[in-house]
Amino acid sequence: MDGIYLIVNQDTLSLAGLIMLCIALGAAFAFEFVNGFHDTANAVATVIYTKSLGPTPAVVTSGICNFFGVWAGGTGVAFTIVHLLPADLIANEDARHGLIMVMAILAGAIIWNFGTWFKGLPASSSHTLIGSIIGVGLADAVIRNVHFGSESTWNKISEVFLALLISPVIGFCAAALLLLGLKIWFKHEHLHSHPYSHIPDEILRELKDKHTVHARPPHFWIRLPTVLSSMAVSFAHGSNDGQKGMGLIMLILIGLLPANFALDKSISSQELDKIAVSLKAVGDMLAAKSGGEQNSNDKLQQKYGKNVNTFIDDSGLGPLLTVDCKPLIWNIGEAGKIIANVEHARKLTKKDTWELRTKILMIEESLSDLLLTKCLELSPGEAKSLNENRKVIRSFVEYVPTWIIFGVALALSCGTMIGWKRIVVTIGEKIGKSNMTYAQGLSAQIVAACTIGLGNMLHMPVSTTHVLSSAVAGTMVANKAGLQAKTVKDILLAWVFTFPASVALSAFIYLVSISLF
Repeated sequence: MDGIYLIVNQDTLSLAGLIMLCIALGAAFAFEFVNGFHDTANAVATVIYTKSLGPTPAVVTSGICNFFGVWAGGTGVAFTIVHLLPADLIANEDARHGLIMVMAILAGAIIWNFGTWFKGLPASSSHTLIGSIIGVGLADAVIRNVHFGSESTWNKISEVFLALLISPVIGFCAAALLLLGLKIWFKHEHLHSHPYSHIPDEILRELKDKHTVHARPPHFWIRLPTVLSSMAVSFAHGSNDGQKGMGLIMLILIGLLPANFALDKSISSQELDKIAVSLKAVGDMLAAKSGGEQNSNDKLQQKYGKNVNTFIDDSGLGPLLTVDCKPLIWNIGEAGKIIANVEHARKLTKKDTWELRTKILMIEESLSDLLLTKCLELSPGEAKSLNENRKVIRSFVEYVPTWIIFGVALALSCGTMIGWKRIVVTIGEKIGKSNMTYAQGLSAQIVAACTIGLGNMLHMPVSTTHVLSSAVAGTMVANKAGLQAKTVKDILLAWVFTFPASVALSAFIYLVSISLF
């Protein structure tokens, strides 16, 4: 609970500022709660529809799996979200400005999420949150008449959207192939039937509400893998979507309380020493490879004069098309000097904290660009050593306090418990022209869990909604059941318009709020 203690004892935060911070954090946890009842319906849709579990045990089980999924997911996706909106946009002397940015992001995301849930549309919370972040960033850039984001930021945005675009295609194709495999290898009639297959089709078609008739639950050997795969989807959902909430909250805390949260000040003196050693090791490796020397401040001053800092900032330490690493080496040396002057991370001043965070992020961005250009010829051992040292250095800025993980896990799992029915009906009955079979539900869930897990490994946010609904559609096509044009059209429209709508909505809220308050 160290983070909460620091917030209360932060001498630059007034009572009004503390109240505003609490409002922002409350809104962030509210987003995760809405995310829970919006997205988790997808995780329980097939298990409820196939009668493998009743609604209450299904959502309770899903909530528990979401809770533990948040703890197990790591933080890679969280900091992909954080880096989409540079924290220095929020870290402003005017706390009002930072709070408005945060609240505009949250308001845009919550409004769109709630609206699509109310209409029963499986829209993407990932698209919504990312769109809201970019919308506020663009609106702020327009107001200040500056460019939004560096080249690296836009590269990260393009990577995120590539993942969001490809994952539904993977879900569709993989689920269709898995169902065809089940049809070839497991031809048991019951596996490829649905809960109402014992009722003649002509009678079933006349029923306005088929849930009033008795449904046949699956055999145990079908129910068990269906329930387990549903739990896997919920666990994967928590591990991926929980990180989006973590990233959003860290963005708030880094922006509004940079002295406390810009760096992980809970690390020990020994860990701080390891970071210093890793910085030196990276600097020495670059110096050896480029013919430069670490801490070459004097030579830089001679070449660029008093504007050496301006040179480094303007260059962004970006893609180095030659192997002249002196600016990067110098920056690594300066970061090492800041660390060498303190015994413990908690003793860093507010100015040094922000400067050190900025330098570490610039170093990491530069190393990524440098490796991308393949200017350095690294042996496998050198590449492994470099990546290990980069991981140690990143740990100083890429961390999430335990109380945030717990809060996000609790909000997401509690949100899971309500609001499932609207989207369950859409997934189970309105995507295909026939009822979902047990094999279809099982195929869709296995593919969804695996695809989301892959997104975690690649540190990419993946939409549970789009992956699962696409997987269900893929099984319908593979089963020659056909798709309901209206539902598919509505889902596609929600998919296409979610991002621009959330960008416009959050930007509008931000512009109106900044003019009124």
